Amino acid sequence: MTIATVLIIAVLLAAAGWRTFWASDPEPAGKVRSPLAGGLITILFALLALLALFFPHVYAGKFFGFLSLLLLAAVYYAALYASVPSLRKRFRATGIAALWLVPCILPFSFVSGMTRNRPLVWVRLGPTAAGIVRTVLIAYGAVALALFLRAVIVHIRYRATVRKGVCSLAGTEAYVLLKEEAEAIGAFEKGIPDAMISPGVDVPLAIGFTRKSTVILLPPAEYTPDELRLIFRHELIHIARGDCLAKLDLAFVSAVFWPVPLIRRTAARCAEDLELSCDEIVLRNASEAERRLYAELILSRPAESKGFSTCLSAGAESLKYRLRQITEPAEKRPGALLVCAALLILILLFRTVGLSVFGGTGRDLIYGRVPGGTDIRWSLAFTGSSDGSVDFISDKQFNEYIAGLELDHASWDYLPENDPSKEPDRELYLLYSRPDTGIKVTIIDDRIVVTGSGAGSAGSYRVPGGIDWETIGFLISEP
Repeated sequence: MTIATVLIIAVLLAAAGWRTFWASDPEPAGKVRSPLAGGLITILFALLALLALFFPHVYAGKFFGFLSLLLLAAVYYAALYASVPSLRKRFRATGIAALWLVPCILPFSFVSGMTRNRPLVWVRLGPTAAGIVRTVLIAYGAVALALFLRAVIVHIRYRATVRKGVCSLAGTEAYVLLKEEAEAIGAFEKGIPDAMISPGVDVPLAIGFTRKSTVILLPPAEYTPDELRLIFRHELIHIARGDCLAKLDLAFVSAVFWPVPLIRRTAARCAEDLELSCDEIVLRNASEAERRLYAELILSRPAESKGFSTCLSAGAESLKYRLRQITEPAEKRPGALLVCAALLILILLFRTVGLSVFGGTGRDLIYGRVPGGTDIRWSLAFTGSSDGSVDFISDKQFNEYIAGLELDHASWDYLPENDPSKEPDRELYLLYSRPDTGIKVTIIDDRIVVTGSGAGSAGSYRVPGGIDWETIGFLISEP
């Protein structure tokens, strides 16, 4: 493992631990933070999808590498789901909530420096298997996209329903209480969210993605000033943390990992932990009377949140546990080290298996767009051990050898030059340059990196059988 890899992993773990600690701190010094970094996972996944769409030759191996993520996620979520009751006795809800999205960080390691080490095991898919798996993954992706879009449509329809016939609280005593609670939280300097009475809701909730679009909706019921303060405090904390966007991430993760057993239950548990973590902040330094009143508010109208909304009340399944945490609070640890440990274990496991997928022959992928094909003469060629260029004893024989190689896309973009165990003198750099076209080929150990406008398909490829460096040695002469 290289120093750069170690540093990247250390920074990633430190960031995850720092955020989890401050998000779970019952008395944070700064503004409240969401343990899930609402919306970030969906946005980054969308960027990766765009990269794969525009650069398919680069991301082909990574596309197939998603198989290993699915398997690892299935094991992780099953273990986490079974462990939650025990974890809740020892750790704060924010730390547990952060655990639910840990596997979603792994796909971003495909484009980071921490993937530049040799996997312990390579699994190769030949042309036939690659075609079958490609079809299956495309169908899988279509189902995942459909499930996510359905969740978005359900949210849009629900938002339209609850926004019908609303009546603003602006200018009322309730709005004064809302402003006071917003000022106490200290996260709404640019303006506080609207609060409205909606005949379409049965319990208080907040719905919306951005702070400007998010509104707090109350049912047409009578609330005392003390009850309103607790309701507003609860929903304002959700808004300040971006928890509505976190619900978007949960829907996205549920769609992406739809074949994983218990994935919907894990998302529901995560939503519960979001509410529990909000309770911890709402009730910090609260009196016994405030805790009792807060519990009565939740108990008065049990209900599940719908769409990407946050809801003060709880469903029947989580109501008992949530009320016990409110009325009988216990000292718990933040869970930052737990999140770091889970992330480190998954990173190490995720890196052990590499998947290589047949991409084509060297003739198609390297020489495919060059006039003359394998008859070209390289403008520049040199090895890693030589100070100058080398000559080919037979250009055509060398080109035919490279053209006959089977090249695989690889799910890991490690470069053998970063591998301390790599034998020396295994590098060959080639350049073919013409005014209208060109190819640059780097051959290192068992990898071939191809770039240039003349290449059939630029990208990084693995040679499953390895490069015959003895044959190459017979075809070149060093000065």
